[in-house]
Amino acid sequence: MPSWIKIVLPLVAVPAGLLAAAIVFGGPSQPQPMGSITEPFRDADYRNLPPLQRLAARDGTPLAFRSYLPAGAPRGSVVLAHGSSADSRSLHVLAQALAQAGLATYALDMRGHGGSGTR
Repeated sequence: MPSWIKIVLPLVAVPAGLLAAAIVFGGPSQPQPMGSITEPFRDADYRNLPPLQRLAARDGTPLAFRSYLPAGAPRGSVVLAHGSSADSRSLHVLAQALAQAGLATYALDMRGHGGSGTR
């Protein structure tokens, strides 16, 4: 047997065998939702959730956000961006606390999330 076949054969046979096994045995199953992502928001009080506001991006796409303004003159401002599986609602408790501390706070709905559409 030529030496190049001894090198190429395992490089082809091993991935092909793994693919065949995945097809035969059905591959991995659907994972359970991660409770660590959704659990912190289960008991949050959303009664004071500010309405969504929209601002047109440079390309004309309306992007949504929520404003949390302090009672008096703001001492500064904060822009909050949510994680990949959330929207501005997930920042509600933090945004309220920052506004109570005197900071004008804006929680964004990133493109493709929440009120900013699905794309």
